[in-house]
Amino acid sequence: SVYPNPTTSFLNVSFNKEFSGSICDFTGKKLLSFSTKTVDLSQLASGIYVLDVISEDKRYTKKIIKQ
Repeated sequence: SVYPNPTTSFLNVSFNKEFSGSICDFTGKKLLSFSTKTVDLSQLASGIYVLDVISEDKRYTKKIIKQ
């Protein structure tokens, strides 16, 4: 799971296995890469982004709102 959404600065990613993730804008441009359970979004402008999390056997994609 991913929370809080919407968020103002930090995003928590709860995934059972080791993972890598990225935050992209809606054009597909990668803005952040991460592999930790807490993601700092404070440097991003307010808007809508796409979170993509990949583990060894699953892929999870979710719309994220940064306020």
